[in-house]
Amino acid sequence: MATTLKPLILLLISGFLLMLGYGLSNILLPVRMQSDGISVDNIGIILSMLSVGFLLGAIYSRTLLQRVGHIRIFAMCGSLTSVAILLSGLYPEPFVLAAMRMLTGFCMACANATLDSWLSHSATEESRGRILSINQMVIMSALFSGQFLLNVAPITDITLFI
Repeated sequence: MATTLKPLILLLISGFLLMLGYGLSNILLPVRMQSDGISVDNIGIILSMLSVGFLLGAIYSRTLLQRVGHIRIFAMCGSLTSVAILLSGLYPEPFVLAAMRMLTGFCMACANATLDSWLSHSATEESRGRILSINQMVIMSALFSGQFLLNVAPITDITLFI
């Protein structure tokens, strides 16, 4: 039991940290773009690029998982999401923000698919539903908690993006 529980807890913690940063970026980007003077129409277009990337990630995540595997995909998603959010803070130009938002959406779709697939593969038939529901609670609590990190530093600094 302990050999099964330890990897699941570590995977849930990793997912929590990834989604915590993602939750912060979801509230930080529109607030930062508004303070930078980007028009509301452009903010809407930039933010909608997340859905485009998420759709592409949902389409291609299964193929990537079959070719590369869970560990590499999850590491790739975490790394590329970090780079995309960091570049969004360094270069607040609308085209860069739109491209980074699309990359973030792609990586988040792949990360969610990887987490669910990995946890489902690791679970037994009796515990699968319980484990996947715990995963969803962890993800939602991270997304919720990440928004409160907006108060940690001023939005005009690069600190929150880092």
